[in-house]
Amino acid sequence: MANYILTSTDAHHIDFERKRVDAYTIASIRLDNMKWPIYCRTSNKKIINPGDHCLIYIGGRKTLTGNIIALATVGNVVNDNTPVDSLDVLTGNPERVLHFSDINRFEMPVNIKAVLNYLEFTPKNTKHWGVSLQGGCKKISDYDFNWIVNSRYNSIV
Repeated sequence: MANYILTSTDAHHIDFERKRVDAYTIASIRLDNMKWPIYCRTSNKKIINPGDHCLIYIGGRKTLTGNIIALATVGNVVNDNTPVDSLDVLTGNPERVLHFSDINRFEMPVNIKAVLNYLEFTPKNTKHWGVSLQGGCKKISDYDFNWIVNSRYNSIV
């Protein structure tokens, strides 16, 4: 069993009026549907398997940006290019779709900046920590996974 951080980012609305759908809304709908799209350029796309754990990170610039909001367990991975997101959001067709068997939404989201200094996958120069989460899917160690999940109960966050 492996651990990953899946990133949700803001997306353009189909009306092209510079209106953006925030990453939190996109992630929430995906979690409600218990599905997460994996696109052709997503990092680690071929190694995610049933039983793996995925932390859900909110990127973008709006609601809950910089926070991990949920933990999901992969139930099944399907090669499917059917859109997961609403058709009025420009996110493209996936290459694969993760179907979650279990989702735990955090009552208290974990702000990633609060735990950066304790994690192994982030660079020593935490000024440029954002590059660590590029690619849509970051594989992380058991140590980092446990630190993030358990930090919800610490006074750090």
